[in-house]
Formats: sequence, structure tokens, C-alpha cells
Amino acid sequence: MKEKLEKIVSSVKEAGRNSWNFVRDNAKILTFGVALAVGGYFVDNAKAGNLRVYNKTDSFSNGSSMYIQHIGGATEAYDESFDLPWSNSSNTLHIYSNNPNSNPNLLQIDAKDPNSTTTFNTELLNNGFSGTANNYLRFRMCDSNNFEWKNIFLGDADANDSNNIVADVKYVIISDGRTYLDGTPYGDFNLPDVNGTDTGVYDKRKIIIRNHADLNRDRKVNGLDFVVLGDVWGKSNISDPNRFGSYVGADVNDLGAYADIDRNGSVDFNDVGYLNTEWLYNADDPNSW
Repeated sequence: MKEKLEKIVSSVKEAGRNSWNFVRDNAKILTFGVALAVGGYFVDNAKAGNLRVYNKTDSFSNGSSMYIQHIGGATEAYDESFDLPWSNSSNTLHIYSNNPNSNPNLLQIDAKDPNSTTTFNTELLNNGFSGTANNYLRFRMCDSNNFEWKNIFLGDADANDSNNIVADVKYVIISDGRTYLDGTPYGDFNLPDVNGTDTGVYDKRKIIIRNHADLNRDRKVNGLDFVVLGDVWGKSNISDPNRFGSYVGADVNDLGAYADIDRNGSVDFNDVGYLNTEWLYNADDPNSW
């Protein structure tokens, strides 16, 4: 079966890749035009960034949020026309991107190129909260246009290994009409309790971006990802209950489940097509995008 799939990929990858590049390049142009039209970034509206990250206590008060954008024209470093420095110091709990290239490094909106898979290093700051309370991160996809082809993960605290992940953001994200499999209404991610006697940075988290066809998470799309797909070829929630479809992300270490790239409930030729269009993608080589 794997040999058969390899032949299929070999025969269609060139046409598929050309089509995908055409779509992606035109999407970049359109996104860049919209960004320029509104002055470089979105503020105070429903699409103020592609991904919104909240950091709040039990009552979801005394907190703040940060927007992560993947928009045309942005760079990997701090770029003032697309990044928005933090200006609201009244909230007692802050989340911000600790970008060493930024000045200042407190960002309410952090932007990168649409194809970027650079990790966002975020820090959680107590700026005057008193008492002790449970603390949570919450995610909302405001505009998925530049994130829909990526898997987004929350990294472990202070982890040096970017593959050391603890949650799939798409699994815990807030989205209208979504029913959460664990029964929670909002998909909150629990953090260590915040103690009002401790000020400054109390936790660090990485928001890790991966190409959706990078099944083994090595920042490349190649034969190793094809092996992951081949191992679960033809499997579905009928043969393997509670694993594919909307369950993808329930177990972040189940790489085989991520082979259901379109999350339709089975590993089939649709997923081969997605892997084909990203074939030989290399996050460290922009020429492969």
C-alpha cells in the first residue's frame, strides 16, 4: 500500500504544488492589500489578529489578551508597521510576546509572514493581581485564513525543545458552534495558580506553529511524514473510535491521528493530496514555500 501511495504522490505532486503555490501567492497579495488599507494591522474589531490569546483568572477579569497575526508584509523580527506595542498597563495580568528583536518587547499584536512557522515566545506577567486564583489561557481564531493550513500547539513552560507540546490550540479554541469533547464550554487551558504575592513573569509558554502536513513535526514535509500517513492509511473513527475527525488534538502525541489532515474522520486520498501540495516544504528554506 505504501508503494502504491508513493507512486500516486510522485505522479501528481508537481501539478498539485503549482496549483497550491498559485493560490497561496494570490492570497498573500490580497492579504497585504487589506492590511495596507487599514493601516497595517487590525485593532478593536472581530478580526483583530488571526489568533487571540487570553490570559485571565477564574472570573476572566483582571486579564489581557494578545493577537497573533500572519499577514503579508510582516517580517520575522519586530516591524513597527505590523506589530502593536503594549500600551494598556491597567490590566493586572498580562500576556505578551517576548521578542528579543523588539523595542519595546511588550507587544499586544505580534505579526509574522503568512508562511512563517516561527515559534511565538510568550510570557505571562502579574502586574498587581492580589490574592491567589486559578489562571487560564483561552484561544479564539478570529480569522483563520493564514492559520488554516497549520497546526498550532501550546508548548510546555520554559521548554527548550519546541516539540515539547502540551495542548493543541485548535482543539481547545473557542469557536461559534463548537462542542468540546471534554464537556467544558470554553476550552480553557489550565495554568499554574497565580499568586498575588509574586509579581513579574510567573509563567512562560511557547505558541508553536507547524505545517499541517508536517506529521512528524521536524519542520519538513518529506518521506518521513508519508510513513506516518501510511501507517494509519484507511483508518477512521469506525475502525479506531475517538481518534480522527474532531478528536484530532485530543492526544497531542498521537501523530497518526494528525494524518487525518482535513479532520474529516478518516485517513484517505484527501489527506494524500494535502501532503502532496506541501511536498518538500522546509520551514528553514523560504524557497520551498
